[in-house]
Formats: sequence, C-alpha cells, structure tokens
Amino acid sequence: MTPRLITLTAVFGLAASAACAEDTTNEFAAIDADGSGNLSLTEIQAAAPEVTATEFIAYDSDGSGDLSAEEFAAWKAEKQMN
Repeated sequence: MTPRLITLTAVFGLAASAACAEDTTNEFAAIDADGSGNLSLTEIQAAAPEVTATEFIAYDSDGSGDLSAEEFAAWKAEKQMN
C-alpha cells in the first residue's frame, strides 16, 4: 500500500467509527425514555422486546441495574459483530 492509500484508509475507518458512535449515542438517547442517562431493562425491552433479563445483566458490568452509555455501546458493538 502506498502511504496515501494507507492514510485514506485510516481516515475512512475513523469516519466510520465516529458515525457508528454517533448512531449509538442517538439510539441511547431515543431509548432513554425517562431521561435518566441510563437505560433500564424496561426501556431496553420497549425498544427491543427480545432482550432477556439475562442478556441485560450480562452487559450491566457495574451491577447498577441499568446500562450506562458505555455499557450500551459495548452491547451494541457485540450485537453488530454477531
């Protein structure tokens, strides 16, 4: 690869990552019905009824009972990989 092609590939990769992060942020805000800044199982299931309590708990890494924006992003990233 030429240095220019490597640079373009890196730029497009970063742009795609930023777009995905923005999509996740927008989705998080849309699901956060009570505006608490965290997502409850009820809020998640309103948007995605197939999500089980077991799956939700697996991504609640701090055990707070809610998903933070970071925990939600990790869950979304895992879902997109599968």
